[in-house]
Amino acid sequence: MAGCAQHQSDTLLSEIKALVARNPDRLTMDTVRASNKGYSAEMLVVTFNHVKKTVHDGSKIKILLDFADRFQALACHASGVTAQQRADPFVGGLPDHIRVDVELRGPQDLQTAIRFIVFQSFGQHGRELITSELALSLLYILTEKRKIAGVDLSSFEKILEHLVIKVVPIENFNGRKRVEAGEICDRRNGRGVDLNRNWSVDWGKKEKDYNPFEEDPGTAPFSEPEAQIMQELSKSFKPHIWVNVHSGMEALFMPYDHKNTTPDGAPSHLMRSVLENVNHRNFQDSCLVGSGGGAVGYLAHGTTTDYLYDIAKVPMPFTFEIYGDEKASTDDCFKMFNPVDKITFDVRKSRICTSSHVHSFFWPYV
Repeated sequence: MAGCAQHQSDTLLSEIKALVARNPDRLTMDTVRASNKGYSAEMLVVTFNHVKKTVHDGSKIKILLDFADRFQALACHASGVTAQQRADPFVGGLPDHIRVDVELRGPQDLQTAIRFIVFQSFGQHGRELITSELALSLLYILTEKRKIAGVDLSSFEKILEHLVIKVVPIENFNGRKRVEAGEICDRRNGRGVDLNRNWSVDWGKKEKDYNPFEEDPGTAPFSEPEAQIMQELSKSFKPHIWVNVHSGMEALFMPYDHKNTTPDGAPSHLMRSVLENVNHRNFQDSCLVGSGGGAVGYLAHGTTTDYLYDIAKVPMPFTFEIYGDEKASTDDCFKMFNPVDKITFDVRKSRICTSSHVHSFFWPYV
């Protein structure tokens, strides 16, 4: 395959499996399968959990997140604890779904009990190979303490104590195989459906410039096994942060994709603030920031991010566009979506890792 230092899909997954085997105290791995009308798909899911202690005390508290205070735990309900809620400066209180259920197991400090779930998906489009390379690099950072420019490892470790991170390294494995077989412009899955148009929010709507080779939404919402798997994972994980990683340009997007506006209220204010912080600290304000539909130049219907925000009620769903060569010919799809020389590849991967790892989201808020 063209490009430098980019793995074949089987090799990349084998390396991830070996990494999991070397780090059983931090990583676990599951393979999820689904099929529909003769078409099957499977997905590797890697879970990072810094602390794996299990106890049997069932007392439960609720941590209420105040978005204005950047993930500060403000109120809790438990035995002997009085619930308090400070007025939100943006709206009259927070939506009910912005709560984190935490199991207190014995007389431990409240701060050590807080867990945020971060769900990251890579390789939703087959031709965007660089995204899965980033997934591999992130897993190395999380487990083998590879250095990150500008990040103190001790503070990074403290942040990791509060996180559970779910990673899907190659969401569209069948589509990736098509690319590796020579169809380097293909973004669709193994039977020609765009997985980022197969979700239910505003599904099936076609713009004037609709291209079925690029955007086939499938026969119905969730007709594709890959989308079915991701929907079930989102339901079972209940993430607080979702990041869908793509390539093709350099941008940091929040909802919505199917219209050129962002949501109203405090959650939207926080999402934009987080993205602007990441953009300023890591990209010197060079990335587009805003709604996918408003910033990218076209509307997209039936996307994962819009479903996770509107239906699954994920507080902060993002789309990161991590690389793009605007000078590449439209006939050179590989170069348009992936670095083709080693220096560019290594520099981009390092820079992207710095911006995409969880430290950028939570520092200095946790």
